[in-house]
Amino acid sequence: MAAQSRTLHAHSESWKHAPPCLVEPLLPREHLTQQLDQSLHPKQAASSITSYFVVAPAGYGKTTLIAQWARQSSIPAVWYHLDASDDDPV
Repeated sequence: MAAQSRTLHAHSESWKHAPPCLVEPLLPREHLTQQLDQSLHPKQAASSITSYFVVAPAGYGKTTLIAQWARQSSIPAVWYHLDASDDDPV
């Protein structure tokens, strides 16, 4: 039973590292994805940027933009979805 519990817990947490599913058709945002590439590409960036913040109100397409960019970029990207369990300092 304990092994099954660990398996269920591991499986339920795997979504936290999965990129979002994109539903086609999407509005192409070449200008914004190019800006991200230029800012983050190690050979083109003025400094070594280790993180980048995309800020806008809810519903403006931040997640979709980053998912579109990650899909076409050669720069490695990592996903981590925050939820209430991430608010535990221990």
